[in-house]
Amino acid sequence: MADIFELKTVLNHIEKLLEEELAHLNSEWEKELREEWDITPEDLLDPDNLRAQLIKMGAGGYSIQSSYLRFSFSNIVRKSLFLSAYNFLEALLNWGCNFREEKWNLNISLNDLNGKGVNRARKYLIKVMNIGFPDAPHWQEIQNYNKLRNCIVHNDGKLVGTSDEEVLKKYIENNSYLKIDFGEVFIERGFCENVFETIEKFSKQLDDSILEKEIEKDSQA
Repeated sequence: MADIFELKTVLNHIEKLLEEELAHLNSEWEKELREEWDITPEDLLDPDNLRAQLIKMGAGGYSIQSSYLRFSFSNIVRKSLFLSAYNFLEALLNWGCNFREEKWNLNISLNDLNGKGVNRARKYLIKVMNIGFPDAPHWQEIQNYNKLRNCIVHNDGKLVGTSDEEVLKKYIENNSYLKIDFGEVFIERGFCENVFETIEKFSKQLDDSILEKEIEKDSQA
């Protein structure tokens, strides 16, 4: 499973490729407008009106390709990277619980607890391992990631019909890197970067709490 550093590398590479391809499409589009459709530089200053005219004339090919890259393709990529980051966090928490169950000779396993995912791991860390769990500020944001993840995985990114529809809608409205278009969640550039940073900072806080507990256990041995 890819770690956060690897995901950052992939994201940076893909965003750069998207920028380059969009720049190329825009250049080709403007060239076509000038040479084949007699569109002047002044016409380009009103893109909405220009787009409508081009569609009527059947000259919107490059614009359609550009829209696909800017919205559909980029959203698919960013959702995939977001899910990979969330899966990494969940796997990391589960591994930490299972590893210390064996290392600390605990008589309760992670699978003995109700629940699932990151919230079950949190319960284990607090109730079984007696860790001072870092609930603020990053865990609250991770809970929002959990709701967004469930929306993408279980409802194909469609907001209507999700169990946390109203809470998630409010979160998206207050996040400049997320938007809702035709009922579907779209991830803008900058959101995945924030997700990676949040997970890294939370992981560091949790590592510090676990280390503090291990030092305490060693001193009592």
